[in-house]
Amino acid sequence: MKENVQIKGEMDALERTKDEESKKFQSHNIHFDFHIIVQIKESLVDVSSNCMELALKVVELTFCCEVDVMIIWKIG
Repeated sequence: MKENVQIKGEMDALERTKDEESKKFQSHNIHFDFHIIVQIKESLVDVSSNCMELALKVVELTFCCEVDVMIIWKIG
């Protein structure tokens, strides 16, 4: 999670200085597509959402298993 915050901060800083950076690249005849940064950012959000969804499913399954064990223990 800490790494995601760091990456987000770095990406936000890059977006704020995009025009300045673009001029630097162009002065060296380098074309850089800043749209790739947006795609990476969107992908990070997707991955993060999927991880959170998976973590919630694991917690739910763990809770269900614990309840089953408790019921079996009380019956047995």
